[in-house]
Order: sequence, then structure tokens, then C-alpha cells
Amino acid sequence: MFEDHGSTRIDLACPRCQQLFKVRLRKLQFGADLTCRLCRHEFSAQEVSDRMEVQEALARMHQIVQQRAVYSSPKRDRQERP
Repeated sequence: MFEDHGSTRIDLACPRCQQLFKVRLRKLQFGADLTCRLCRHEFSAQEVSDRMEVQEALARMHQIVQQRAVYSSPKRDRQERP
């Protein structure tokens, strides 16, 4: 079954007020615009892309996706049945 890891959320601190809020990995991956729910500060995901927690979360997501791709790929050594 397909699992959408891009919809996984991580806690991210607003660059202005430091309030934590949840952000989908998909938004971080594609550099979306974000808005803090407390102070309404608008910023780009690219502004926070170098943060350790963002890099770790995206790396975990890529690793999981790669592992799933390997496990779901058809085996080449299977024999065709007549």
C-alpha cells in the first residue's frame, strides 16, 4: 500500500516569535510559503531549509521512500509461468 510521507508533519519554530507549529514535509520539500499561526509572520520554507530538524526529517522521508521503492520493485529473477 502507498503511504504519503510528504503529509507527515514536523514541529517547526517560527523565525520571528519561535512559536512551534506543525508543517507538512511536502511544504518544506517544495519550498512553500508558510505563515506562523501565532504572530502571522510569513516566510518561505527555503528560509528554514538549512535547519537541522528540517534536514533530518527530509532525509528520513527520502530514505523511507527509497527503501519502499526497492521492496516494491518487481524481482528480475522470477521465472515466467506458462
